[in-house]
Amino acid sequence: MIAEVTVNGHALSASMPSLHGSASFVRVSSNGDAELDALRLPQPTHTTHFSLPFLEEHVWLVIQGANSALSHNDTAAFALDFIRVDPRFVRANPRHLPGGSHSATDGAPLVAAAGGRVVSMVDCFANDNSGRCSDSKIKAPTLEPSLARNRNSICVEHGAGETTCMLHLQQTSVRVARNARVERGATLGLAGTTGIPAPHLHFALCDQAEPSEPGEFVDLVTLPIAFDDYFASDDFGETWRHIARGTPTPGQWVSRAKPAPR
Repeated sequence: MIAEVTVNGHALSASMPSLHGSASFVRVSSNGDAELDALRLPQPTHTTHFSLPFLEEHVWLVIQGANSALSHNDTAAFALDFIRVDPRFVRANPRHLPGGSHSATDGAPLVAAAGGRVVSMVDCFANDNSGRCSDSKIKAPTLEPSLARNRNSICVEHGAGETTCMLHLQQTSVRVARNARVERGATLGLAGTTGIPAPHLHFALCDQAEPSEPGEFVDLVTLPIAFDDYFASDDFGETWRHIARGTPTPGQWVSRAKPAPR
């Protein structure tokens, strides 16, 4: 299901995207009331058990969550954006700073959130976002000039209608082959800045995979996702609580393992 924006009680249906599989629309508030929206959005129904998609010892800051105003809405309503927290702030953060670091994010390993099969990937776009693609079969004039389309990605199918996709990977950083079977925690690639101005990880559970053709772009329908067995901090690392199953929210620090006490 995806979020449908309404204004004065009327749905903005003129530019509604095509839906796939069992996806449908649900109305949310027209004034961006996050608490009200949360009550109206559907809950995760996937059967796969997911772990956070990064190394156990790393801490990441959630910078966009479900139905975030910036870009996670409509078909992207349930995508999550993460940026790695600078390890120095994990060890000590007396000023309670958000701690997110582009330099720490760039090149950070990204791992499979669950076992599955690699069903698509793009690994050729240059890190300088010039639009160049190292794949000799792709001619530069055929590439979409839009920055957002010139991004490297990898998608893993975990079961029927349950595919996770990671976007903005570093050039030639993908560590696995298409159609390969991967286990939970296997390194898939490295976080990067392709298709965006600054490094971050865009992660989503989707109804289908991103295209494997460089420059191709589709509006995937994202699905609600919950992760199992992780730790979250709402005070920038001062205290941590264990989450048996939940969905990270913007502003939280999250980690697969509880960081050492300060």
